[in-house]
Amino acid sequence: MMVIYSLRQQLSSGNCCQLNAALLLRKLYKLVLFLVLLSFLRGRTFHNSRLQEYSVETAIAIIADGSAILKIDTQHLRDLSFRVGSIYQFIGELHIQLDNEAILQARVGRNVDGLDLNLYHQSLQLLRQFQAERYNNLMQL
Repeated sequence: MMVIYSLRQQLSSGNCCQLNAALLLRKLYKLVLFLVLLSFLRGRTFHNSRLQEYSVETAIAIIADGSAILKIDTQHLRDLSFRVGSIYQFIGELHIQLDNEAILQARVGRNVDGLDLNLYHQSLQLLRQFQAERYNNLMQL
């Protein structure tokens, strides 16, 4: 969001010509990556997903949330044991491969079998409402 606000402020102030071209390109690149990720996440998000399959040889986990499936590269995770059927949360970088297959390079992962999923989904809805309102307020600047 700060990238959008910063670009808008610099362009509206007329100082665009004074910006270093590399800096501007870097900011635009971050903005494009943000928008691609945002469009992907709006289409389908995996918050708490059941482990469907795990390969020790490749360190690839496959999680499922309803009918959607996502591959997780877990090679950087330590001290996390995987059990098929358990519920996990992952944080990492989403990579879109040439065949349009998404794979999440997990940096953090945890087992959340004891989590109250109904309460979690309610809090997630409140967070999305807050973020949408904040996004709309930023766009009106």
